Amino acid sequence: MVHFQDGPGQFSRMAQTSTEEAIRRAACSLSLSTDSWSVMLVVPYAGTTISGDSLSAMIGVSVAAMAVGYFVPSGVVMTGTMTHDGGI
Repeated sequence: MVHFQDGPGQFSRMAQTSTEEAIRRAACSLSLSTDSWSVMLVVPYAGTTISGDSLSAMIGVSVAAMAVGYFVPSGVVMTGTMTHDGGI
């Protein structure tokens, strides 16, 4: 389950949809089950709306990495959409 916190900022509907799909696709590409996952996403900046799908790859990779016990190092930047086969 993916939750998008209301406030201080927000995710557009497109960003929410692409992010949810990226998490599922990343998990699937690693043969992981998302049945017991709960992910909370927050935009910490008031008045900011995250739109589009270019953040979906980073979130998908980050969530999948955490699920297997790894973390994406701070300072790493990625932009792109997660494809149906888990590619970026």
